Amino acid sequence: MTDDLMTQLANSVEKAQEKGAKNILVFDASRAFIVNVPQNRVITAISQEEMQDNVFTNIDGAVLLK
Repeated sequence: MTDDLMTQLANSVEKAQEKGAKNILVFDASRAFIVNVPQNRVITAISQEEMQDNVFTNIDGAVLLK
């Protein structure tokens, strides 16, 4: 976890809070995170290999990282 990634995740949570989301998927081409917005906590971290053929459930929003 780099400082840049932590900043990106925090910004994603702020955007999700503005929209009223509770659980979001934050992702880019190489990784994904399920984040509980009210608790500001990463619930699951997933690598690119683990993302293949995976179905993400119990989310109500998604944020694409740059």
